[in-house]
Amino acid sequence: MHIYFSNDPKIALKYAKEILVANIHERDWTKKIAKQAGASVVLGLDDLLTEPVNGSGYNPNTACWDPIRHRKTG
Repeated sequence: MHIYFSNDPKIALKYAKEILVANIHERDWTKKIAKQAGASVVLGLDDLLTEPVNGSGYNPNTACWDPIRHRKTG
């Protein structure tokens, strides 16, 4: 496995077609740009551990405040 960091998802696609979006506040925009630019898989941190795995790894009572969208997430 190789890990590349880029502020521009189009540049990241020069190195990999599977993209993990790690920015929080602009994740929807970044995912959209990566998909439009030809990424085969686009996941964000918000797509990981969205439900329990064998009884662990997820806490439905934990919520995060998203200051950009002014709503609870998580």
